[in-house]
Amino acid sequence: MFAHICFSHSSAQERIEADDIDGSFDNDITFTGDVLQLKAAASAAAGAAGKTWVLNKHNVTRQLWLSSPLSGPSKYNYHAPASESTGGVWLSERDGETRLAAVLMGEFGRAFGVEVQFDHEF
Repeated sequence: MFAHICFSHSSAQERIEADDIDGSFDNDITFTGDVLQLKAAASAAAGAAGKTWVLNKHNVTRQLWLSSPLSGPSKYNYHAPASESTGGVWLSERDGETRLAAVLMGEFGRAFGVEVQFDHEF
């Protein structure tokens, strides 16, 4: 199975469900206000069953905050693109190098046993 995930506010859950061709994606996804929450189903792999990821847009600091059952809490700062032909990236506040997209793709891949890609590399 292949999971293709987007972060557009109005269509995140619909897009994930639509891309679940074989019907095996039975995880709980909610998007309320500035908070995206994904709770792994009982069938998730790598000890992730029943665990929850929370991605929160923190307007005051202009950061994205991730709470992960695998890697713990972390904050990401937006770095604008060098040119308009490329998109900006969210980099870890801890080391200034780790991309949020890479963390999520790696953790979701391990937890759900699928290859994960995003519409945009961020």
